[in-house]
Amino acid sequence: MGHCEGKITVAEGKTYQTVAGYMVAFVALTLLYAALGMTQPFNSDSVSTLLAAQDILHGNILLKGWDLSTQSFYFTEVLPYVVMFGLFGWHVSFYYIVPAMLWAIAMLLAFRIARLATGNTGWPLLVLLAAPSAFAVHLVLSPCYHVGAYVGMLLFWLMWLQKPHCLQSKSLFGTCARWSGTVLFVALMLSSDDLVKYTLALPVILAAIGCSLEQRTPKYVGLASSMVGALLLEHVIKTVLAHNGAFHVPGLWSSSFGSQSRASYNLGVLFSGFLQYFGADFFGKPITLSGSGRELFHLVCAGGTVWGCFYALRKNRQWSLFDLSSVFAIVIMLAAFVFGELTMDEQSFRYLVFPCLLSVLLAIRHVQVPRGYGLLLGSCCIVYAATILPRPVVGYAAANQNFPVNRTLEQMGLKQGFAPYWSAARNSLPFPARLAPVEFTPSGIKAFHTLSKRQWYEMGGNFIVCESADQAKQAQTQFGPAQREIRIGSNTLLVWSHPFKVPQN
Repeated sequence: MGHCEGKITVAEGKTYQTVAGYMVAFVALTLLYAALGMTQPFNSDSVSTLLAAQDILHGNILLKGWDLSTQSFYFTEVLPYVVMFGLFGWHVSFYYIVPAMLWAIAMLLAFRIARLATGNTGWPLLVLLAAPSAFAVHLVLSPCYHVGAYVGMLLFWLMWLQKPHCLQSKSLFGTCARWSGTVLFVALMLSSDDLVKYTLALPVILAAIGCSLEQRTPKYVGLASSMVGALLLEHVIKTVLAHNGAFHVPGLWSSSFGSQSRASYNLGVLFSGFLQYFGADFFGKPITLSGSGRELFHLVCAGGTVWGCFYALRKNRQWSLFDLSSVFAIVIMLAAFVFGELTMDEQSFRYLVFPCLLSVLLAIRHVQVPRGYGLLLGSCCIVYAATILPRPVVGYAAANQNFPVNRTLEQMGLKQGFAPYWSAARNSLPFPARLAPVEFTPSGIKAFHTLSKRQWYEMGGNFIVCESADQAKQAQTQFGPAQREIRIGSNTLLVWSHPFKVPQN
């Protein structure tokens, strides 16, 4: 009996060591990513997440009166801010800390998935995602850019790969409870971020059908059914929220295929985004070691991993559910990126970050590094990280130029006004000023109902932050001569002695 207890104690000790190791890694990665994120200034898309979370803490749990963007990000990214604000209080630094925490969790989950493969030695390849370039920092370490959904999807796959029978129980009630929990978990992610539909739900359904047909057994029918149930429950959740006056999400318009010229353009954007994301944009640089050597090295690392992924999948004749689902997710997202009608630019590469992560995981799981080459692989990964990471900073004031517009509003005691969308939310912090976004059109200045609250326009304001002289002229034509006109960098602050409202239609 004592010998058995000794074994249990040793096993528990190893478990505690593993948990402690992950906690230390989580703290270290969070600090690193927060310092990297602070190299980027605020942007209005991301600051709106903080403002929405703050409104939830003030009692507006369903964000009534809010017009959000194409996705709500409610459960995947807004609620993490609510939790952090509720635990530690409101502070603008969480703009950088929460995305850093989410990306750190995503990398640790990916590391755990990579380590599940038997005899795997290729896990250092995760450095391709774990060490972001300056371009990638903006895409993965800013709020509301899908990382919360990545965490949820990786958690789903970790549970499935680590315990394939985790959804089964000895009792019927236990089995139903686990399947219901899975359906609810996926449905909440789907209702928050449509990316989950194309990188998890639909790929799992297709992969489950494919694996069932190949193995000639309905082994994965239950999992496919749960994804179908999650897709249906997503619509139920959205309907219930809408009928209870929750936030409004305009969503995307009906999709269609783009033109041939659009596809050619998007293909070029895809290539350009890939090069920039992995710090491999060598165009226009001298063909020397100091001129383009670093970029070419990054290209070899990233391109070699992608090639290894395709090579392994081509040779592998026994695909698991995860493998096939990942392939479907990659193909769906690439096809949507290239052949869709949406206007793409390099920033749109954020839609392909998760497919890139899946590609790296596939390469890690199936490419066996020959014995003796592990040290070489590790050395290359260390060099990659050392040459691609931007210089971390401590403090966010420098990247935001010490918030000149916001500081001026604080000094003048201005709390309610208007600004063009890209100048509104990002200038509303750290001093709490309410800047409702407006758009300047030939027919006049009117409310811009995206990532804003309709109550802001009903309350009105007495100032406008303009981005150009033409906007300042149009504002004074519509609302009368301003009492004060203050130049702040490239912006012009117009202040009136009386409050006014902007049209909402």
